[in-house]
Amino acid sequence: MKTHARRVARAAVLGFAMLSLVPASAGAQDPAGKIKFAKPAQADLENTGIAQNSAFISSRYWRVRAYPPSWDGYLSWFPGAWGYKDAYALYNPAAYPPGHVSAPNMNWVLKDAQGRPLYIPFGCDGTECPQYAADLGNPDFRRWWIDGAKQYIQSGYKGVFVDDMTLYPRVSDAASNQIRPIDPRTGQPMTDSAWARYAVEFLEQLRAEIKAIRPDAEVVSNVLWYTPALGGAQDEYVKRLIAANDYLEIERGYTDTHPQSNPYYSWETCLRWVDYAHSQGKGIVADSYASTRAGAEYELATSLLVNEGRDSLSTGYRALPTNWWPGYETDLGAAKGRRYAWNGGWRRDFERGTVIVAPPGTTVSGAVGDGLKDLDGTTRTSVSLSDKSGIVLLGQAPPPPPPPPAIVVSPTPNPKPGQVKKPRPKGQARVQSLSQSRTRQRRLRRTVLVRGRLIRGEAGRLRLTLARRHMGHWHAVRARTIRVMPKLAFRLTFRHLARGRYRVTARYVGRGRAHKTRRFRLHY
Repeated sequence: MKTHARRVARAAVLGFAMLSLVPASAGAQDPAGKIKFAKPAQADLENTGIAQNSAFISSRYWRVRAYPPSWDGYLSWFPGAWGYKDAYALYNPAAYPPGHVSAPNMNWVLKDAQGRPLYIPFGCDGTECPQYAADLGNPDFRRWWIDGAKQYIQSGYKGVFVDDMTLYPRVSDAASNQIRPIDPRTGQPMTDSAWARYAVEFLEQLRAEIKAIRPDAEVVSNVLWYTPALGGAQDEYVKRLIAANDYLEIERGYTDTHPQSNPYYSWETCLRWVDYAHSQGKGIVADSYASTRAGAEYELATSLLVNEGRDSLSTGYRALPTNWWPGYETDLGAAKGRRYAWNGGWRRDFERGTVIVAPPGTTVSGAVGDGLKDLDGTTRTSVSLSDKSGIVLLGQAPPPPPPPPAIVVSPTPNPKPGQVKKPRPKGQARVQSLSQSRTRQRRLRRTVLVRGRLIRGEAGRLRLTLARRHMGHWHAVRARTIRVMPKLAFRLTFRHLARGRYRVTARYVGRGRAHKTRRFRLHY
């Protein structure tokens, strides 16, 4: 969520914006080793002078998030700006100086069960909030909102930036207490699925109407890469949300992720979501609040780790015409392949360099080979990183590692009570539930015994993750790391499991990555 109250108040006086320069190649796909820069046009940029720095802005910034009509005067030399609109905010005149915002149509505002208006939980003081929460399912509100967005496109803006495009209700009372709004169409509390449907239908209508005006117009949304009410990237509404956009902004960037021990909000989960968006031809805008060199390089390295040629980056570190970090202009050329596991972290090699990232909660160290220098020009033959850090190295990257070791993991369904199975050969895993006593039999039915062996590769660590199918999605419930030796069998037991469908994923932790996944069901 952006700081709407401050921005709206200042827009009438200063004129905010967020830019897009190089309009002729706006939709072009760059090499995976180059990240474009997107700059929110806030007070820091305004204070340096936008018109006075037009040459720098046009050559360094790829997009700017603008707050019309303040950017209208710059469209002649920078027509690539995205015009900002919040998805469901109706501004409360009582929270702003007189004349700064118009009184909203209160028929469009969501209400609680007592008929009291509800708000977006931001800047609330206990008696009121700066933004009322609008009903995305209201056709009159949609018409008014989309007509305003179409005026942006007709004025010459490159696209529309939609803030707070969430797939579950973020609505509160005047004290920021989360409240379930009443759905005006049913008279009942609005469900998460209903909210998601209204939001997606609204965005799809917006896309259709602005593309009808100009086919190359862009829809960009600030979205959540996790959806607590609905699940992951395979959910119907998540897929429709992604499809309705050209670019997807991750507010706070890759810094706002957690270790794998919290898989729902983990760095790995975020990157899988990004991979899915890329597979649909969409670009990612990592809008990080990083204000340090280390934070900016971590965001840059992670962006390069996943980029397919459409991604961009924004940080708060030296991003102004008068104070610019040259690292943002790094171009490593074409990627030699996708990211791969490397010494506890992740790495990706390019024609002219390599990037290494230590995700949250991890440490990474090892030799990187000869001929590589960091962004300061210092020769680096090894790296040592920890917990949300990354490094970009320039030079000829060493050849990729040999193929990862093959792992055989093959869980099988539980045998029926009293049925004895013959032992499985090495290289397979089985669910074991045999016992002479009823109590022990019930306990073992909630146990998964995973057996396997390393067919090829060196001794190392193997990460086994057990996931359970719930509400149409796989959720990690257990994870263990064990030591394995080439061609020697290994075994691991997961105990005290709930009834349901499970799968085991095995990943070799070391040079390269090998995956083997099997599904099975526990009955009792």
